Amino acid sequence: MSYYKVRSVAFKQSIGKIYVTRADSSLRPLNYIRSEYAENIQDFTEKCKIFWQDVLSGNMQFAYSNKWHAYVNDTYQQMRRIAKGINVHMKDLDYKTNFYDELQEYVAKTYLVPIVTKEAKQIDIGFEADFAETCQKKWAEIDKERLENKQICIRTALISDVFPGWDTLWCEDKNRTIIAKRDNYNSGLLDNADETAIFLPEGSGNDWRKIAYAKTEDLPEILAKYPQLAGAVTAEATYQSAERAAMDGYEEVFRKPDGVILYVQEGSNHRITWAEVVGYGEVY
Repeated sequence: MSYYKVRSVAFKQSIGKIYVTRADSSLRPLNYIRSEYAENIQDFTEKCKIFWQDVLSGNMQFAYSNKWHAYVNDTYQQMRRIAKGINVHMKDLDYKTNFYDELQEYVAKTYLVPIVTKEAKQIDIGFEADFAETCQKKWAEIDKERLENKQICIRTALISDVFPGWDTLWCEDKNRTIIAKRDNYNSGLLDNADETAIFLPEGSGNDWRKIAYAKTEDLPEILAKYPQLAGAVTAEATYQSAERAAMDGYEEVFRKPDGVILYVQEGSNHRITWAEVVGYGEVY
């Protein structure tokens, strides 16, 4: 992720301007350019607040040797104090809220701008005291609504190559791996209103990577441990004998309780296709 490395910043309150010497971190060699910041904003205090919000969001970063680096670190500590240790940024991603932006704006205005303008800090004691509780109350309301609508917050997702048409999801709650139809997952939220998602046991999140990046040779072990994953298999071919399936290049990976045997074949593009053997009698 690209950001600006800031060598220096000059706050010119008397003329209402801020000059920043910065370089794009993604370009080498670094080319530092001095330019006016937010020249379209006339109010100097507002301009300072927006500048510090840019810094707190990571868009601009000071070198450790710069005097402003310590002030920014102190402000991050104030944010953690007000949030009472809650990772508000991650919670915002999970719940589609914007409390972190609200907190950044508050601390920028309250703790950083006065350093520049040499004014007394105007601390909102009520905001700081109630912030964490306000966040948690809103998130609890969202949890209740999602529970009613059978929606589940997802922290990590990957399109599955093993189960075509499905995604491999990781839910932080109870550290679970979930396999869900691709159309039911969107931007961190699983809609399980049709109840087709396959929930693996608590703690199965430890195997999320193994399942998400599985290769053909991994499938026997994975399906033996989580036989419910067979529910995400769509067979593209059906055989009456194992011999015929093997002749077509399929490898046996799992025998279902109903006697159906699942086979896989990996194509030249690494795409996995499934087949099933439903023949009668003993299969060798």
